[in-house]
Amino acid sequence: MNTSLAPHSPAAISSHKPNWIKAARNACLRVPPLWPLNSFVAVNPFVGLVGKPFAEVCELMQRVSHESMLMSVDYFREQHQSGRISSADLSGAIALAAADTSPADLVEWLREPSGFQLKKVFCVADLVSHKTPARWQAIVTEEISKWCASYFDEAQAAWRMPWKKLPLFSAWKQAAVIDATPELLGLEGFRSFVAGLPETSAEAIPLLLETLCMSEDAAEDYMHRLLMSLPGWSSYVQYRVRDKAMHGTHDESLHDLLAVRLVFEAALLKKYDSLDLRGRLGGDATSNWQTSRSSCMQNLLLWHSALEVGFQRELCGRLIAAAGTRQTKNTRPDLQAVFCIDVRSEVMRRSLESVAGGIETLGFAGFFGMPIEHVPFGQRRGTSQVPVLFTPKYRVREHLPQATPVQEKKRLRAMQLGRRLNHSWSAFKTSAVSCFSFVETAGVGFAWKLVKDGFQIGSKSGTHTCDSCAAPNLHQHKRHHHDLLDETQPEAGIPPEDQLQLALGALKNMGLTSNFAPLVMICGHGSNTTNNPYAAGLDCGACGGHAGDSNAK
Repeated sequence: MNTSLAPHSPAAISSHKPNWIKAARNACLRVPPLWPLNSFVAVNPFVGLVGKPFAEVCELMQRVSHESMLMSVDYFREQHQSGRISSADLSGAIALAAADTSPADLVEWLREPSGFQLKKVFCVADLVSHKTPARWQAIVTEEISKWCASYFDEAQAAWRMPWKKLPLFSAWKQAAVIDATPELLGLEGFRSFVAGLPETSAEAIPLLLETLCMSEDAAEDYMHRLLMSLPGWSSYVQYRVRDKAMHGTHDESLHDLLAVRLVFEAALLKKYDSLDLRGRLGGDATSNWQTSRSSCMQNLLLWHSALEVGFQRELCGRLIAAAGTRQTKNTRPDLQAVFCIDVRSEVMRRSLESVAGGIETLGFAGFFGMPIEHVPFGQRRGTSQVPVLFTPKYRVREHLPQATPVQEKKRLRAMQLGRRLNHSWSAFKTSAVSCFSFVETAGVGFAWKLVKDGFQIGSKSGTHTCDSCAAPNLHQHKRHHHDLLDETQPEAGIPPEDQLQLALGALKNMGLTSNFAPLVMICGHGSNTTNNPYAAGLDCGACGGHAGDSNAK
């Protein structure tokens, strides 16, 4: 058994020099971004693969993630037996794909499915987890996650990582050379191995791939598999990379994370090295996906397409029937209400239109075309009230109407005092000395509050209490005097000429250009939850996971 970390001998290495960094970047581009919980929004999990055909992506994800993007054979069998997929739907799917088969052949295959399955892409942690009692895949994930949590901490931890100003790979290396946990778990010599690695991921990735004897054809899928083994962190780091790129800053954190994952691969190979393991490492990835498509995958794709053909047929039939019975209204509506196109607003739209025939509702993206950063009263920083793929163009602040500068200053001082008291109380509750005694001594005092919150005693059901609505009678305008909280804050507001253009663009895009009602209502939406880390997912996605009230105003 070869336990060295050296690659193949020079005689066995081809003169061709693989472009490992390009393969690493391509693998990183496949990872979808994941926005943090304070701006939680839905993301297409295949956004990094949008340039590839659907059939190719199905095969790729089945190889790399070991999961199928298509429904099972049993599901399609049930849909066919229930009549949801008809022979006509199968014929339509075959015609669209120009496939050399027939509906009868597909039905026969569905009774007794067969076909060569694609070989999966495996990493070292996958292979050794099946052969040893140790759950190495879970162990590696936990070890990397604890340092990622420390590195990307946003001032929540009492004790901060001292190397946060370094790039991710360099910071992890500084921590790993003094952390004995991997060696205690069985990776002998891990700290000395890490100490001998280059300081940057750009230098470490080629060295580690050559150490693993990875083939150039399999490298991209193999590294994709490694990133898929850290789905939460790789997607979150991808978000940070994309967010910094939108603001003109380059970030290599995702490549650093990939390099960290490769280090554990090389260490596991050193411990369990064998010819069988090296032979199975990376799978049988190929640059020509069409040659590796299995008959099973082809048939599943045709059944999937038939399901979509049947859905389109039913939907078009309903739309045509509804268009025939619809009556054109030429009268002026009594009320026009513009809602977000979020599904939770559809219920209110249908209810309003059912109440009175004179009410007309429209749908529009919940940020209503207003690219703003909303700064609540008394806050130094605001929130981006735009879809996450955009950046705000204007900063809009709240102020107290009809308040003098002295009154505003008094209110700001009261808010600052409240924040300081809350910070001190939070520090006391979470400190290493008082956190345990605090629970025993003060826990009983919170019993009544828990009962009130649980049964909504003394509170109105459905009351909205988000931060942006906490202060009464807040309005937004352009400040003509210095901000009382921070004298260095730049001016805020939307210039009058830009206000006209934004309003014109919003009205044209929502189709509200004529036959205006006497009353037009713009309705943003938000939510109010207690102790819910996913609360932003209940707010407006078009507003970056925040309430849309400021955009509506």
